[in-house]
Amino acid sequence: MLTPDALDTLTGIGIFSRCERATLAAAFVSLKVPAACILALEDEPAQYVFVVQRGLLSVRTYVSRSVYATELIAAGEVAGEERLFGRPRYLGTIRTLRDSEALVGDAAFLRAQASAGFAFDIAAAAYRRLESARNATLTRFYR
Repeated sequence: MLTPDALDTLTGIGIFSRCERATLAAAFVSLKVPAACILALEDEPAQYVFVVQRGLLSVRTYVSRSVYATELIAAGEVAGEERLFGRPRYLGTIRTLRDSEALVGDAAFLRAQASAGFAFDIAAAAYRRLESARNATLTRFYR
Protein backbone atom coordinates (compact mmCIF):
# COMPACT_ATOMS: atom_id res chain seq x y z
CA MET A 1 0.00 0.00 0.00
CA LEU A 2 1.33 3.41 -0.95
CA THR A 3 1.69 6.16 1.61
CA PRO A 4 -0.09 9.50 1.13
CA ASP A 5 3.37 11.01 0.50
CA ALA A 6 3.99 8.54 -2.35
CA LEU A 7 0.58 9.31 -3.88
CA ASP A 8 1.35 13.04 -3.61
CA THR A 9 4.63 12.43 -5.46
CA LEU A 10 2.79 10.61 -8.25
CA THR A 11 -0.02 13.14 -8.65
CA GLY A 12 2.58 15.92 -8.73
CA ILE A 13 4.05 14.46 -11.95
CA GLY A 14 2.51 15.74 -15.17
CA ILE A 15 1.69 12.41 -16.80
CA PHE A 16 -0.01 11.11 -13.66
CA SER A 17 -1.68 14.34 -12.48
CA ARG A 18 -5.06 13.44 -14.04
CA CYS A 19 -5.09 9.86 -12.75
CA GLU A 20 -7.32 8.87 -9.86
CA ARG A 21 -5.39 8.23 -6.65
CA ALA A 22 -7.06 4.80 -6.40
CA THR A 23 -5.75 3.89 -9.87
CA LEU A 24 -2.23 4.97 -8.93
CA ALA A 25 -2.43 3.06 -5.65
CA ALA A 26 -3.43 -0.07 -7.59
CA ALA A 27 -0.69 0.36 -10.23
CA PHE A 28 2.34 1.24 -8.07
CA VAL A 29 4.35 -0.30 -5.25
CA SER A 30 7.15 1.31 -3.28
CA LEU A 31 10.58 -0.34 -3.26
CA LYS A 32 13.76 0.52 -1.38
CA VAL A 33 16.66 -0.18 -3.73
CA PRO A 34 20.38 -0.11 -2.83
CA ALA A 35 22.94 1.86 -4.83
CA ALA A 36 24.34 0.32 -8.04
CA CYS A 37 21.27 -1.88 -8.59
CA ILE A 38 20.05 -2.38 -12.17
CA LEU A 39 16.28 -1.93 -12.42
CA ALA A 40 15.95 -2.52 -16.17
CA LEU A 41 18.25 -3.36 -19.06
CA GLU A 42 18.30 -1.55 -22.38
CA ASP A 43 16.20 -3.35 -25.00
CA GLU A 44 14.49 -5.72 -22.54
CA PRO A 45 10.65 -5.76 -22.49
CA ALA A 46 9.35 -2.60 -20.81
CA GLN A 47 6.95 -3.73 -18.10
CA TYR A 48 7.39 -1.09 -15.42
CA VAL A 49 7.53 2.65 -14.94
CA PHE A 50 9.92 3.94 -12.26
CA VAL A 51 9.32 7.13 -10.28
CA VAL A 52 12.07 8.31 -7.94
CA GLN A 53 10.71 9.24 -4.55
CA ARG A 54 14.13 9.52 -2.87
CA GLY A 55 17.60 8.98 -4.30
CA LEU A 56 18.99 9.11 -7.82
CA LEU A 57 18.74 6.92 -10.93
CA SER A 58 20.57 7.01 -14.23
CA VAL A 59 19.41 5.95 -17.67
CA ARG A 60 22.32 4.99 -19.90
CA THR A 61 21.55 4.54 -23.59
CA TYR A 62 23.94 3.07 -26.15
CA VAL A 63 24.28 5.51 -29.04
CA SER A 64 27.03 4.04 -31.20
CA ARG A 65 30.49 2.55 -30.95
CA SER A 66 31.44 3.19 -27.31
CA VAL A 67 29.30 6.34 -27.09
CA TYR A 68 26.55 6.47 -24.48
CA ALA A 69 23.98 9.08 -23.51
CA THR A 70 23.44 9.31 -19.76
CA GLU A 71 20.46 10.97 -18.14
CA LEU A 72 20.07 11.52 -14.39
CA ILE A 73 16.62 10.93 -12.89
CA ALA A 74 16.09 12.71 -9.55
CA ALA A 75 13.26 12.72 -7.00
CA GLY A 76 9.90 13.36 -8.61
CA GLU A 77 11.05 12.29 -12.08
CA VAL A 78 10.13 9.28 -14.20
CA ALA A 79 12.22 6.60 -15.93
CA GLY A 80 11.05 3.75 -18.12
CA GLU A 81 7.96 5.48 -19.42
CA GLU A 82 8.58 4.06 -22.91
CA ARG A 83 5.78 1.53 -22.41
CA LEU A 84 3.31 4.34 -21.74
CA PHE A 85 4.26 5.75 -25.13
CA GLY A 86 3.63 2.38 -26.79
CA ARG A 87 7.27 1.29 -27.11
CA PRO A 88 7.63 -2.36 -26.05
CA ARG A 89 11.29 -2.19 -24.92
CA TYR A 90 13.38 0.02 -22.63
CA LEU A 91 15.47 2.63 -24.42
CA GLY A 92 18.27 2.49 -21.84
CA THR A 93 19.63 0.68 -18.79
CA ILE A 94 18.12 2.07 -15.59
CA ARG A 95 20.23 1.81 -12.43
CA THR A 96 20.37 3.39 -9.00
CA LEU A 97 23.32 5.68 -8.31
CA ARG A 98 22.66 5.83 -4.57
CA ASP A 99 20.33 4.15 -2.12
CA SER A 100 16.89 5.05 -3.45
CA GLU A 101 13.19 4.62 -2.94
CA ALA A 102 11.38 4.05 -6.22
CA LEU A 103 7.70 3.82 -6.96
CA VAL A 104 7.35 1.01 -9.49
CA GLY A 105 4.25 1.00 -11.67
CA ASP A 106 2.72 -1.64 -13.91
CA ALA A 107 2.87 0.06 -17.32
CA ALA A 108 0.29 -2.22 -18.98
CA PHE A 109 -2.21 -1.52 -16.19
CA LEU A 110 -1.64 2.24 -16.51
CA ARG A 111 -2.13 2.13 -20.29
CA ALA A 112 -5.36 0.16 -19.85
CA GLN A 113 -6.66 2.84 -17.46
CA ALA A 114 -5.71 5.71 -19.76
CA SER A 115 -8.22 8.50 -20.26
CA ALA A 116 -8.10 11.16 -22.96
CA GLY A 117 -6.39 13.58 -20.54
CA PHE A 118 -3.86 10.94 -19.55
CA ALA A 119 -3.09 10.26 -23.24
CA PHE A 120 -2.52 13.99 -23.82
CA ASP A 121 -0.19 14.14 -20.80
CA ILE A 122 1.76 11.15 -22.14
CA ALA A 123 2.16 12.87 -25.52
CA ALA A 124 3.35 16.08 -23.85
CA ALA A 125 5.83 14.11 -21.72
CA ALA A 126 7.13 12.35 -24.84
CA TYR A 127 7.81 15.72 -26.45
CA ARG A 128 9.63 16.97 -23.34
CA ARG A 129 11.69 13.75 -23.26
CA LEU A 130 12.71 14.24 -26.91
CA GLU A 131 13.78 17.81 -26.16
CA SER A 132 15.74 16.60 -23.14
CA ALA A 133 17.38 13.80 -25.16
CA ARG A 134 18.53 16.33 -27.72
CA ASN A 135 20.43 18.09 -24.95
CA ALA A 136 21.67 14.89 -23.24
CA THR A 137 25.30 14.66 -22.26
CA LEU A 138 27.23 12.14 -24.35
CA THR A 139 29.93 10.25 -22.59
CA ARG A 140 32.62 8.42 -24.51
CA PHE A 141 34.10 5.25 -23.05
CA TYR A 142 37.36 3.92 -24.39
CA ARG A 143 38.28 0.28 -24.16
